[in-house]
Amino acid sequence: MGKERQRDQLPDNYKLLDVLKENQFGASYLVSEPKRQQWLVVKKQQIAYEGNAYITATALAKLSHPHIARIHGTARNDRVFIVVMEYVTGGSLQERLTQAFSLDRWLLLAQQICKGLHEAHQLGLLHGNLRPSNILVETSTHIKLTDFGFDDHSVGTGIDWYQPLHEQCSVASDIFSAGAVLFHLLTGEIILQNGKGIKNIDALSILPGPLEKIVSKMLAVNPDKRYSNIEQVRVALQTFCETEETIKIQAEPAQDKLHRGNKRWHRLAKAGLILAGLFFVAEIFWLLDLFGPLRDAIGL
Repeated sequence: MGKERQRDQLPDNYKLLDVLKENQFGASYLVSEPKRQQWLVVKKQQIAYEGNAYITATALAKLSHPHIARIHGTARNDRVFIVVMEYVTGGSLQERLTQAFSLDRWLLLAQQICKGLHEAHQLGLLHGNLRPSNILVETSTHIKLTDFGFDDHSVGTGIDWYQPLHEQCSVASDIFSAGAVLFHLLTGEIILQNGKGIKNIDALSILPGPLEKIVSKMLAVNPDKRYSNIEQVRVALQTFCETEETIKIQAEPAQDKLHRGNKRWHRLAKAGLILAGLFFVAEIFWLLDLFGPLRDAIGL
């Protein structure tokens, strides 16, 4: 099927604005819908490469969640299936990997990833292909997950950087993928798997100890040693945030007390110096008064 024919299959009321991706597996188009006056993304996939994408997208079309890209509709024939979804203007996290992620922002986005995955898992839906390219950026502090159930066809025959080796798609594999994404966002490195573990796991040493343990557990080679569900990851991250805030709040009064003590000491020291100076001046005048008569007696 040629590219022009694929584009011609768009509904008549959709105006093609841009071709976002197009290959032998399918295509993604940016379109406008005059009736609703909005931009949408139309994803088309060959039936031969369907995977669970159509079933998953159809289920998600009934869902509205702040951290899952909205599915407006699905369609299918004997050649292709189509998913119509919201257009998120900020692009994807893949396009922002050259930027430094502060720890605060990383923690915020990490919890949003967990919330989106948890909602899908509660419905019995797996992502199966989580990576920075399908985490969409609505704002700098708000993300949405997309492409649930879509297989990735751009990795080739090499090791998939974001999927655990030799594992079927599962909740545990989604947790691993989330850990791989978080690893990449904060360290700037892609995980390197060798079947025995993550070779560059030491890159996590830049994290505070509790966070290092959380991400390391997400990336455990043995799926039984990972968290049993993604909600546990979110709770662990939230607990860390609350603990850090408590430490900060408790530390501030002590710092204020020390600051006040230092100011009091400085005031006392200043007063002491002034008194010492006055005493010295008084001593000089006293000496002058004492030796004045003696000086007159000897004729000086």
